[in-house]
Amino acid sequence: MTTPFTRNDATVVLCPTCLHEFDWNADPTLYERTKGRQFIPIFQLDGEPERVLRDRQLGAWKKCAAPLRESENPHFLPARYGQYGRPLVVAFVGGSNAGKSHLLAAMVREIERGALDAIGARADALDHEEHDNYVATFVDPLFRYNRAIESTTPERNAPAEFLDGFVVTHGSVTRPVVFFDVSGEVLASGRDLGNQFLLAIDAMIVVADWDRTRVGREDIHAAVSWTLRRLQNQDGRRHDLPVAIAINKCDEVRFEDPVMRWLRRPQLAAFRQARNPDRQLLWQESRDAYAYLFQRDMGKWLEPYSVFRQVTMHFVSATGSQGVGAEDQFGTPYVRFVNGVRPKRVLDPLVSVLAMSGLFGPAGLQVGVWPEPPRTAQGGDL
Repeated sequence: MTTPFTRNDATVVLCPTCLHEFDWNADPTLYERTKGRQFIPIFQLDGEPERVLRDRQLGAWKKCAAPLRESENPHFLPARYGQYGRPLVVAFVGGSNAGKSHLLAAMVREIERGALDAIGARADALDHEEHDNYVATFVDPLFRYNRAIESTTPERNAPAEFLDGFVVTHGSVTRPVVFFDVSGEVLASGRDLGNQFLLAIDAMIVVADWDRTRVGREDIHAAVSWTLRRLQNQDGRRHDLPVAIAINKCDEVRFEDPVMRWLRRPQLAAFRQARNPDRQLLWQESRDAYAYLFQRDMGKWLEPYSVFRQVTMHFVSATGSQGVGAEDQFGTPYVRFVNGVRPKRVLDPLVSVLAMSGLFGPAGLQVGVWPEPPRTAQGGDL
């Protein structure tokens, strides 16, 4: 099981922004973040009751202990980031048009709706203010107004910040899980502060578009292959990095086999017993998804299989339908989902990497390891 590691009996956390490792508990100072995104130390005032102080510390932040260079400003992490040991940092990797942002927004909405309850897990926002901002910016426009998430202009050489995060609990295990989603252009731009966080990730979700004509080959090669090369250059632990490959936009081919058979399956069907995942079912879906991409000459999406030991593949749809061009009341063009937004099986890739990371117990560590078709009592061909 992946667990927080210690050095000199102090919990060490790896900052995803600057990659500096530091003792999370060495400096107990907490900071309040103002509306202007300034950080002010929180100290107990003269005569202030403890309960009032604790209330002011709700939603507090901690300063990264990295030594600063000239002209650098300190950066901060939510106080709960290192409270339960080393967080699980999940990166969304893929081309610029693969639908990474829509998939993450759909996952967050499913978590908010309590979909993890079905496997006996609970999730609470890592930082409620950051979470509310993410929901208001990405989730609500998509699901309340059926409005597609707009592409943002990539900001080069700017440190990446996680978009959202949860404290996930299953049984006696509690671990923070944080999400990074960076544009394909930044991922493909070589060594850049915007993608440096990749060197700190603990799991990866590769988002593939089933239609290779929408994402150019060069874009795929640059965003995915460059990411894999950088990770391969790190220590051997990176070969154990859990990876889930999500074939997105499958609603567009929902009447084709094998897509049709898998999209009709309930979400998290393989994890009804989270402590004993149905490896046979996961292997069958991975087998079909691998063949589906290979037959379409999309071998670049399959490169993780040659790099990492644990890989699963999934048929998903972040929106459930295609968007069409529209204009708002001011004549501004945007993309709208006229049939509504109905995600399909979006949590399966995430729960797979959580299982492979050990969150649900030792049996999950065997998920994604396919030296041969797994043999389980739950088996049975589709």
